[in-house]
Order: sequence, then C-alpha cells, then structure tokens
Amino acid sequence: MPRKIEEIKDFLLTARRKDAKSVKIKKNKDNVKFKVRCSRYLYTLVITDKEKAEKLKQSLPPGIPTGTSQGQPKSGFLCWSTAELRMEGRAEGAAC
Repeated sequence: MPRKIEEIKDFLLTARRKDAKSVKIKKNKDNVKFKVRCSRYLYTLVITDKEKAEKLKQSLPPGIPTGTSQGQPKSGFLCWSTAELRMEGRAEGAAC
C-alpha cells in the first residue's frame, strides 16, 4: 500500500526506521520522487526543488540501499538486449 509523506523531516525519520529496506529515487522533468520501502507501506515524498532533492539525497542513512532511475518511456513492456540475456544465461533471442 502506498502512503504519501508531505514533510522532509517525516521522510527522514521513516527512512531511518528498522523496517526500512530500500530507498528509490526517481528523477522526472518537474520533480524528484523519493520512495522508501518499509515492511507494510511504500512511503513517497515528492520534491519539486532540485537543490532540496540533492540535499535530501546526501542526508539519507548510509546503511540503506539506494537506487536511482530516470523517467522511463511509458511503454507497456520491458525490453532486454541479446547481450543482457546472454549474461543472465537466458534464451538466445532478444525479449521484446
């Protein structure tokens, strides 16, 4: 279940909880979304100021895994190249 967090301070407290597993950062054109996965909920904080987002990124707890992604095209499927499939030992053709 998703939950929205409005304040940066509340997000940092949530990210420092024992049940926080990972933090994902999604950078879009207009905003930056910080998502922390806890045992029950996925908490999301949306920041429109790029400087505040960079400060928040630096102040995240060091022991929690962090992933960053750019905005992706809105297609209905994922596409892997043949080289990526070979590295994983899967089928020979590209999966698109």
